Order: sequence, then structure tokens, then C-alpha cells
Amino acid sequence: MRVRVHTVEQNKVEQHKYVVAEPSRPPRGDDLDLLLSRDVTGIAVASDHVAAWLEFAREAIPLRFLEVFGRSSWSLPAGAGDNLEVLHSLAPYKGRLPIASMFGLRSLVVRAASSLEGGLAQLPSLSELVLGSFADENLAILEGCHNLEVVKLTGRGQVVQAGPGSLPASLDYFALHGAYLGSLEAFVETPALRTLIVDVPAPRRARPVLDLRDLRHCRELDWIELWRAARLRGVDVVAGLPRLENLVVQSGNYEPTDVEGLPITVTPATRRHPVEGV
Repeated sequence: MRVRVHTVEQNKVEQHKYVVAEPSRPPRGDDLDLLLSRDVTGIAVASDHVAAWLEFAREAIPLRFLEVFGRSSWSLPAGAGDNLEVLHSLAPYKGRLPIASMFGLRSLVVRAASSLEGGLAQLPSLSELVLGSFADENLAILEGCHNLEVVKLTGRGQVVQAGPGSLPASLDYFALHGAYLGSLEAFVETPALRTLIVDVPAPRRARPVLDLRDLRHCRELDWIELWRAARLRGVDVVAGLPRLENLVVQSGNYEPTDVEGLPITVTPATRRHPVEGV
């Protein structure tokens, strides 16, 4: 069975491209010629085979891209991640992932936020962060990440407080799935923001009130999705967001209610929590 080799483009703005080998079996001797002849700089591999491939390739190629998938746990040998720019750990990590030495990391995806060892502020080039099983009730984990552009978090039903200074001014995309935001105050200082998503598909608690007037400086916003995770106030702020094409709100859960002439779509109310109401 051949080893598939393809090009991955990461972060289209900065045009980072990686030639990635995607093996489906343990390495063989003739694979070394393939890695060298194709100028491979990354590996995407199942967790069952990652240890063998890292050992096989570490002396032969400058490993800058690593994606690990599968159900079994894996771990990174000492020094193997020092030159990584992209690390996507879609499989469970065994122990704690030592990120302190990965100074050049630009994109980090981990299945469980609790698997990280070391602070993200030690990664000065980090521009994309995706964390699964995010259990924190604030965004302190992002402190010092001044170059973050993309943040995607999957929560566990908690309310996440996002006060002033919680997010970097460079932020372009923010998504929180499966948890609630306590406020939008952090977004007063994110003028480059283009996408804001907070989504709880099946709310089981009273939804927080979010004041959209905190988004008044985010004039690049073209997508806001909050209606299932919050009760919305100040929805008329959309009049000052020139790129926003549509804001979805839920009947009975937004203020002010006079939205005639604004790019707002009102959806029917679903069954609400007994203590909800604007």
C-alpha cells in the first residue's frame, strides 16, 4: 500500500504550505526515499502508527506539520515537536502535551484542553487554537496570546465569563460550542472580529443576557450566531455593522423588538426555560 502525499495549506492569509505524507501502515525502508524525494515536511497518521513514523522520520525530514487521529492514545517523544508549526491532536493524548518548547507553533488543535502542559502565552506565533472538552469558566487560558486570530472552543455546558482584556485585538473568528458566554464585554477590544458563534443546540439552563452593544466597534462582523445560547439586548446595534447581512433572533428573546428595516430575522420561539424572559 502506497503512502499518500499531498499539500496542505494552513492559514491562507500567510500562505503557509506543507507537503504532508499520510501513511496508513507502519513505515518501511523504501518510504525514506519517498519522504526525501517529495520534500515532505509533515505527517498525518493514525495514533496506532505515530510512534513508529516519528522515530522513522525525525532524522530525515524537518517535521513542521503533525496530525494524529484515531481512538488509541499517543504521546510525543522528547524533542520531536520542537520544530512544529502545526499540531493537530485529534486522538486522545497520553499524559500532558508539552507545548513549552514549541515556540514556532502557529496552529494547535487538541481533543482535550486539560491535556496541555504549559501556558499558551509561551507560543508567540500561535494564530489558531481549537480546544475540545474546555471546562474553564473564564478565558484565562488565552492570556498573553497576542496574535490569535481563530479560537474555537467546545465547552461542557458551563457559563464562560469573558471580561475586558480576555481576548486579543487580532481576533478574527471566535466560536464557543456547547457552553454559554456570560457577557460580550471582551469583544469591545476586538475590532478585527468577523465571525462570532456561541451555540448550545439543546439549552438546559436559563440563557444569559448578552448585550450586543458591546459589539459596536466590531465593524468587520459579517456573521453573528447567538440566538440559541442567549437572550439578546441591543439588537439594533446591527445598524452600525455595515458587513453584517443577517442577525437571527428568537421571538420573545430580544430587545428592542422594533427591528423593521434592520437585517434581522425573527425565528419562532421554542420551549423556553421557566425563568427565561427579557
